[in-house]
Amino acid sequence: MGSRIIGLDIGTTSLRVVVLDAGFRSLTVVEMCETEILVSGAVAALEGEEDDAVALTPAEARLAAVAEALERLRAQGMLEAEGFGVAATSEGIYLTPLALPFSGAKEIGAVLVPQLDGRIPEEVESLQLSFTVGNRLPSGEHRCLWLQRSRRP
Repeated sequence: MGSRIIGLDIGTTSLRVVVLDAGFRSLTVVEMCETEILVSGAVAALEGEEDDAVALTPAEARLAAVAEALERLRAQGMLEAEGFGVAATSEGIYLTPLALPFSGAKEIGAVLVPQLDGRIPEEVESLQLSFTVGNRLPSGEHRCLWLQRSRRP
């Protein structure tokens, strides 16, 4: 078994998830599901939590509804993975956490491509990569999140 990758498609009325098993140069669809984005339900839930109802803008109501849909999927165990891809415009965005024994940009840049090879459903060499270094883990390693922003020209 390879790396588990979650693909999210946040649509107008529903949130779709595809679970992939990414092996060395192969992808297998493991599971797919869809859940509704219930804007009215999210607004009602927020209003019920407070004594005074707060008027939400349409964007805030949609954000709350998407968060609620994601929480439903998380509760079902659908969002546990090594990497995530999110449909955003015409290009995908991938987020993958890595644990590395160093935190320097030069060292991370040197190992990023080999670390990601086989963990995402695209050729790593064709992507423009950026990363951020996060907290230090109990193991002494540093958490590093990388992001594929766009294809190289």
